[in-house]
Amino acid sequence: MKKILILLLAITFVYSCKTEEKETEKPVEQEQTPMQKNLSKYVTVKLSSDVSKLSENERKMLPLLIEAADKMNDLFWYESYGDKTELLNSIKDQDIKKFIKINYGPWDRLAGNTSFVEGIED
Repeated sequence: MKKILILLLAITFVYSCKTEEKETEKPVEQEQTPMQKNLSKYVTVKLSSDVSKLSENERKMLPLLIEAADKMNDLFWYESYGDKTELLNSIKDQDIKKFIKINYGPWDRLAGNTSFVEGIED
């Protein structure tokens, strides 16, 4: 019995010596800029709907409603900032441009309307 126990201990010892721990490579996380952190608060979603139950006339109305929503979007931009094109053309950083588009202007709506564009006050 002692021989079996010693043999098992020896096999266990030898086996544990041969096993080397493989270091798993952790993905290197790049440091995010403050603007990238702001952008990470938002996600893009696709809105879809089953229109099969709509009548033919209701389906014909959908493009008109989308067009009206686009006009309202432009009006909201104008009311909240002014000339959207001028603002976007003055910005070089693509992340800042994305954040401007999300917020309809240079103020972070989730942070008390604080400005995130240099030269534009709160």
